[in-house]
Amino acid sequence: VVAERPRLRLVPEPGVRIEGFLGGARPSFDAAGVVVELGDLSARGVAAVVVKVRATLDDPSRAGRLLAAELEWTEPGSARIHRASGVASLDVGAGPIVPDPVAAASVLVARVDDARSRSRDLADRGNWDGAAAELRAVLAAVDTLLAAVAAAALGDAGAVLEEVRELLVDEAVAMERRPDPEAYGELRRQTQVASVRHAGGGLGGHGRAMQIGAAGPVPEA
Repeated sequence: VVAERPRLRLVPEPGVRIEGFLGGARPSFDAAGVVVELGDLSARGVAAVVVKVRATLDDPSRAGRLLAAELEWTEPGSARIHRASGVASLDVGAGPIVPDPVAAASVLVARVDDARSRSRDLADRGNWDGAAAELRAVLAAVDTLLAAVAAAALGDAGAVLEEVRELLVDEAVAMERRPDPEAYGELRRQTQVASVRHAGGGLGGHGRAMQIGAAGPVPEA
């Protein structure tokens, strides 16, 4: 472990509203903003926080700024607090907004975790078709991104998405087979253990740095 008790504080700019978080993040609030507690990080570990915002960006003086972000953590054996900060923004100049492909991959990975959770809930009630449909829907989104973005632009995130794709196919097929209670119990244990968001350690990690990217519009769940 190289970073203990990391926490990310987000402060929306005027005209920006945080609508929610994807991938199971549980935010809290303090006097300065919205706080997301992250798990301890090992060397080259990555913690992705995916936030959905709604923004009015008609004030040119704000240059498309969305959120101010501050990351703070301590090192093992030390009480000193380290901080890194940045600003999430969109280029609101002429021309279409081009999403950051690595940020788009992070959003997809968070959506996959949410879809797998909904799929388990449906399967618990015996709704196998609905459980499989949740997985197939997010699988289609993964396929779309992999087809639309060059592998070089995705970098390590492309390999993570390929692994995620295989997992989704396996789980969707398992749901479509309508497993008996014993087989489903084992499947459920496996799907609960492996969060793809935490398994996806290759999504843009660069040591103890903070990266911010805009992924563009996010579909409603």
